[in-house]
Amino acid sequence: MPDIGSVPPDTELVRWLQEKIDEATYQAKNLSDEYFEVVQLCVDDQEPPEFAYARLLNRLRELKEVDLIRILSAFMWHGLKLQQGEK
Repeated sequence: MPDIGSVPPDTELVRWLQEKIDEATYQAKNLSDEYFEVVQLCVDDQEPPEFAYARLLNRLRELKEVDLIRILSAFMWHGLKLQQGEK
């Protein structure tokens, strides 16, 4: 299993977790922005939308496992918050 860092004492845990969420969100946002550009290029070139999906899969294959975990965790974290009506 990839190392996500050592866990601090309970007195610092909330701050540490928020930092992890912020880092993961930053990575997820960068990947999303990159993917939206790819989708736009596919639209501009009148390619099937599935080509953009194939490019996304190829890009995800290039990422380290720990980065994939962080990115997935950010998408899930924010998705669950949205489901609960939070921002």
